[in-house]
Amino acid sequence: MTKLPFSGQVQIVLVGCWFGVTSLGVPAAQVVRGPYLQIKTPTNIVVRWRTDVPTDSRVQFGTNAGTLDRAAEMSGARTNHELRVDGLSPYTAYFYSVGSSTGVLASGLDYRFVTAPIGSKPIRIWAIGDSGVPGSGVASVRDAYTNYTGPRDTDVWLMLGDNAYGASTDAQFDQAVFAIFPIMFRQTALWPERGNDDRFFGYDDAFTLPQNGEAGGVPSGNEYYFSFDQGAIHFVGLDSTGDVSTNGLMYRWLEQDLNANSNQWLIAYWHHPPTAGDRITLMLIPRRLRYARIAFRCWKHMESILCSADTATAMSAHICSPCITGSRQIFSRA
Repeated sequence: MTKLPFSGQVQIVLVGCWFGVTSLGVPAAQVVRGPYLQIKTPTNIVVRWRTDVPTDSRVQFGTNAGTLDRAAEMSGARTNHELRVDGLSPYTAYFYSVGSSTGVLASGLDYRFVTAPIGSKPIRIWAIGDSGVPGSGVASVRDAYTNYTGPRDTDVWLMLGDNAYGASTDAQFDQAVFAIFPIMFRQTALWPERGNDDRFFGYDDAFTLPQNGEAGGVPSGNEYYFSFDQGAIHFVGLDSTGDVSTNGLMYRWLEQDLNANSNQWLIAYWHHPPTAGDRITLMLIPRRLRYARIAFRCWKHMESILCSADTATAMSAHICSPCITGSRQIFSRA
């Protein structure tokens, strides 16, 4: 990552210590989380990052890495920055930098993204689950995928829950999520779902998700379950840690969203697997079949996960190809 210095930055020696300050006398900020991308659509994207000291917010962007000739900005000082970059063209590569009105804090050739396509295009999806323990294990998975995909952009990145084990604190998300995937975060929008280990403020504060239908689909009014479109695929993220009853708000929203969907493909994902045997299930079902039934796993007594074939019948009249879940760390295909 290349960090560009502030204009007019000087060093002042004071009682044996030095401090970086700008020409305005304000300590130079450092990016301590991100930048990372959220809610990618054909025409806009959300860019988030965190600084160690409050600053205003500015994203510069353009289709040429050497000429970031457009900007989105927000006045006022904050440490958690979030800007929506509008006016983009579909299926187009952009370079960007993040910083403030006084200078750029992070930029480089790997600060880039490709907007979502309109209509049918090849879509590469990376789905990972239960990656919430930082260390060599998750790093080896990351590196294996990076080596496999090479220069091919990842269009959709899904996290299937238990993204940061333990108490799901802000610090644990820094260690288990943001510190593990820095390059992926700055290039690919993440669409996570929460698991039973993500039910605390670290998850809630980390992500901006499309509860208002910002990326297609029916607004859910809830960042724990939502839908979005990428090309000819309609994605549905569901919260298997919450109320999965057929008279619950999520179920009623799911019916409305599926009835409104006309995309060629439907992919649903959530945390707890739907089949007996405690495994991740990938159901590849031809679109012409009309009755694909999925089910949720629900917590019972907070110890065991039970499967009920009747808790997600909203999808019984819709084609789901595929459905992706996490939790059990075993892969199978049905």
